[in-house]
Amino acid sequence: MFIKEETDRSRISGALAASLRAGKALPELVFDIDFEALGFEQFDYALSADFWSVLQSLARAAGEREIWLGALTPSIDWYRESFSVTPWLRIPITASAADYWNAINRPFDPRYPDSLLITAESMFWLSERSSFVVYGDRSSELCVLAAKKLVPPVFDEVARNWKSAGDAAKSFLYKHAPNFESVAQRLKECYPTKSR
Repeated sequence: MFIKEETDRSRISGALAASLRAGKALPELVFDIDFEALGFEQFDYALSADFWSVLQSLARAAGEREIWLGALTPSIDWYRESFSVTPWLRIPITASAADYWNAINRPFDPRYPDSLLITAESMFWLSERSSFVVYGDRSSELCVLAAKKLVPPVFDEVARNWKSAGDAAKSFLYKHAPNFESVAQRLKECYPTKSR
């Protein structure tokens, strides 16, 4: 499932460049201006088999056939040097939750336990036509879902269970971290309450 073709790399790179702001991480605004954030979840949840049903629901609502996902950091160059792999996957929405789990947990090299689940510091989940994107990072322990602004609110039903930035800060952020207050405040500034 790891992509191998240069055309796939180019296609996914282009879609990422049009969806995410290069070099940005939470709590900053990570999405391009054409996207509207719909809610937050825990990063660990996105790295569980249970998250696959959420991705399937979003993809079906948008008429998408596959999900692209992978690591943003460490860099692609790091993965290529360390494991001779591009850390991006294409998964059809017909795949099972077990297939999703196996894909993100599959070692890059059978001699070592390293996988996306273990090595990725930040990740993306993107529909093939970029109707929606999820960005997540391990340091904040958050992931955030966004949809294109011009897309009808087909994702609202799925996003209803996701939290606002304020609620995510209260529920998911580590409250004893030295910068908790500033991170929580910046998260609320960059991601105001959902408008849909």
